[in-house]
Amino acid sequence: MKSIYKLVGQTTIRSERHRAGLTLSQLAALTSISAPFIGYIERGEKKLSLNSLEKIANGLNVPISNLLKKSTEQTRSCDNAMNQVNSMLCDKSPAQQKKVIDIVKLINRKVYQYEKSIH
Repeated sequence: MKSIYKLVGQTTIRSERHRAGLTLSQLAALTSISAPFIGYIERGEKKLSLNSLEKIANGLNVPISNLLKKSTEQTRSCDNAMNQVNSMLCDKSPAQQKKVIDIVKLINRKVYQYEKSIH
């Protein structure tokens, strides 16, 4: 499972920044947080303090609770998906499980490549 920092960064802050039509530099100017640091936060590479979260929420003009709520919803969605996958695989042999995992990895890479190509 992704760390809470990655969930908040990728799932909420980045998506809210894109929704607002802001670049990293523009959000940085609104928050007094450097653009590289916001980038680290969005990738889950740096830990986010409550003070920084508040500045970013204010810069995005959204309540802090919205940023945290979306992360919680994403965690629940991920847990639900993992439970579904687990129930499908539990009665399969290790070889069959490996094949399914390999297929999922391939699909995941293709989705990533596709999404990267359209942005």
